[in-house]
Amino acid sequence: MTTYKATPIVFFFALLAPALLSQQGQLTSWGYDAYGQVSDTPPGMTFVQVSSGVLHSLALSSDGSIFAWGADFDQQVSDAPQGTGFILVEAGGYHSHALRADGSIASWGYDGYGVVSSTPLSTDFVQIAGGVYHSLALKSDGSIVSWGRDDYSQVSSTPIGNDFVMIGGGGFHSLAMKSDGSIVSWGRDTQGQVSTTPSGAGFIQISGGVSHSLALMDNGRVISWGDDTNAQVTDTPGDSFVLISGGGWHSTALKSDGSIVSWGSDSDGQVSNGPTDSGFVLVSGGGHHSAAVSGEDSDLDGLINAEEDTNNNGLVDSGESDPFDQDTDDDGLGDGEEANIARADSRWLQGPSGNFYRAAVGDTWSNSSAAARSQGYELTSVQDSVEAQWLEATFGGTPDGFWIGLTDFSGTLEWSDGNPVTYTQWATGEPNTTFMAAFVGGSAEAEPGNWYADFAGLTSRLAVWEAPGPDAPMTALDPLNWDTDGDGLGDGQEDGVDSIFWDGHGIPGVSGTDPGVFVPDADPLTTTDPLDMDSDEDGLGDGVEDSDGDGAIGVGETAPGGADTDGDSLLDGLELGLTTGTLDTDGNVFIPDADPASTTDPLAADTDLGGVPDGVEDQNRDGGVDSWETDPNLAADEALAFYVSNLSPGLQVHFEVYNATPLTGIFPAYSITGGGPTPTTLGIDVALSLPIVVLDPFLSDIDGRASIDSARVPASVPPGVPVWIQAIEVPISAILPPRASNPLLVPIGAN
Repeated sequence: MTTYKATPIVFFFALLAPALLSQQGQLTSWGYDAYGQVSDTPPGMTFVQVSSGVLHSLALSSDGSIFAWGADFDQQVSDAPQGTGFILVEAGGYHSHALRADGSIASWGYDGYGVVSSTPLSTDFVQIAGGVYHSLALKSDGSIVSWGRDDYSQVSSTPIGNDFVMIGGGGFHSLAMKSDGSIVSWGRDTQGQVSTTPSGAGFIQISGGVSHSLALMDNGRVISWGDDTNAQVTDTPGDSFVLISGGGWHSTALKSDGSIVSWGSDSDGQVSNGPTDSGFVLVSGGGHHSAAVSGEDSDLDGLINAEEDTNNNGLVDSGESDPFDQDTDDDGLGDGEEANIARADSRWLQGPSGNFYRAAVGDTWSNSSAAARSQGYELTSVQDSVEAQWLEATFGGTPDGFWIGLTDFSGTLEWSDGNPVTYTQWATGEPNTTFMAAFVGGSAEAEPGNWYADFAGLTSRLAVWEAPGPDAPMTALDPLNWDTDGDGLGDGQEDGVDSIFWDGHGIPGVSGTDPGVFVPDADPLTTTDPLDMDSDEDGLGDGVEDSDGDGAIGVGETAPGGADTDGDSLLDGLELGLTTGTLDTDGNVFIPDADPASTTDPLAADTDLGGVPDGVEDQNRDGGVDSWETDPNLAADEALAFYVSNLSPGLQVHFEVYNATPLTGIFPAYSITGGGPTPTTLGIDVALSLPIVVLDPFLSDIDGRASIDSARVPASVPPGVPVWIQAIEVPISAILPPRASNPLLVPIGAN
């Protein structure tokens, strides 16, 4: 799956793929019924999407299962896959597709031209569109894949690029919309369905009929082009539409008041027999029939009223969104846009077991367990030492440690998720009480990483949740929380929303985003993750980095979307002396500062202005100054800066020199007996003890830099042996004196 950027374009795409939505309603069908495509419409109020083919239809239920009805000549109905886990259905001409939650596609029905058997096997698709004998799919990277019949180049002319956000399938042509709202068409063009495609941007949805196409503009106006033999172009209605769908030789569209308008061919009542009431949320045009999903959505925010006013008392109670307010929390994102669009949640990290884990805010054990279960998860159960070590490395470091799912509340040790207790890692003397909950000891404990008992689990501390693999959990934003991840930045602002879209749309009695609460993004090109309080995993919360909260990187601010603002190869949080990150910081990325008392400037690549970047001076990038490093806060040790790496058995040693005299010989030298001082015939002392080994020299470049691989360290040299290393600069001109670099003490294998 993909992370959807919250824009009107993507929201209307979500309306086409309401498996991403939770709205439920009943189905209505009308038009041609020779094969039961109307009369066999399934009953019930659990449907979230419908799609109509030439002679059949598909619907998706809220549990992710598929219903199919109508003509079954090619098993486009009877071969519909069983089970749940589907998030989108698409009826082609005489074939069918469905998108699974893992991004893979299931296909069945007519297989001429390989339209079923050639379905791609990737798992990164986010939308499918079907033509009569061809299909296409949109990938999460914004690229398009097509397959099936290609007699009009509807496959081979598929555009290349990764800036597409929506696709549509016509009879023998296809169309796609780019991220700027412009449209591209290809394939059969006998009636202008390709060549007369409208130019410009401003479109938010596209759809194809057999030989015509239509598009919805951001002002609610519908544009049609191509075949007009049944007035499917000239009879296109005006504006106030929120959803469109091309049928065979007719079209149908949903208005902002929830009513449906159809036009074009009416050979079987597909226009005149359409429903006349409102309350519809989705509509789909088939060959000579149409189908729709109804459900009252007074504010047209993508949530039906029953989902917002869950107790149906006409009041906005705690825990409910407002069915007459498109943006209840005023963060710039519509209620349905937040609640219904599943996003990849970067807070979940995959561990060695293949399962996923995330840290949750501090609370008692019981409250932490209840919070995890309310989202369908459990506190983690630790099955072996590998998992235990990974959990400690990833989530440890805090003084109080973190809860795991182990208790003896029932009188015996058990994991809250039901797994058997086959592994424990108690600290010395633990557990020291009964009726206890277990936690992994933090830095305040005598044995960090080992387990301790807490009577009744009453202490407030972090908890680690666990979710089964192989796919990471998907999460939606909270329509009742202006700042879902708690980083101090509004959800809409983090998503790059720079102006109000949800303004009530002129619907009587409906309000939208409050401009007095909403904070627009001053730089929508630099977005952060509204589900992760530390988007760049540098240890600093997004709101801490964007200190003025305007969404732009201002003077004196580090970048919340870039872990290394100054580009010196040191994380911003490391440079500021952080030893722990936020609740959401990825412990596999964040590097705690080994010496928090000595900080560097995350906005200056060379803090001490000595001519060497901080990340070069701090070679192992841990925030401390080791014996083989120069001090990024001391310019004096960079007069002739010398660095060595790969000083390990069997490796070829690498030397780096900064601030040398241009075009001057550099002689590396080392000793294994001590750090001198030893006078030389050059008139300078070196910090090396006799005997001194001088290696082959190399020449600095015109900028005073040099980088060279030297001899290999013998494989027989044992790790840990100390080596004293220094470089001597010997100028060609006698006018300039020789210089010795900073001395280095490097144990074999340390660097």
